Amino acid sequence: MFAKLDAAKAFEKEKLVKMIEATPSLAKIISINRSKASGNTWDYKSFPDGFVKLVTSNSPASVKQTAAELTIVEEPD
Repeated sequence: MFAKLDAAKAFEKEKLVKMIEATPSLAKIISINRSKASGNTWDYKSFPDGFVKLVTSNSPASVKQTAAELTIVEEPD
């Protein structure tokens, strides 16, 4: 969870994609392709038995609509 949309987009571009590319075990299961056929977007990456979804705290609907066993909050105040 990120405070603002810009922070979430920057994390995806600067950290998440680079981490996936640099880690062979992640690259095998998480596509960084953003085509409609892949089902992935900048804020949603699916993989077998799970997904990574980037949400912002200023959007209660996006936070509440997803059930997850693990939630990570970037720099909580």
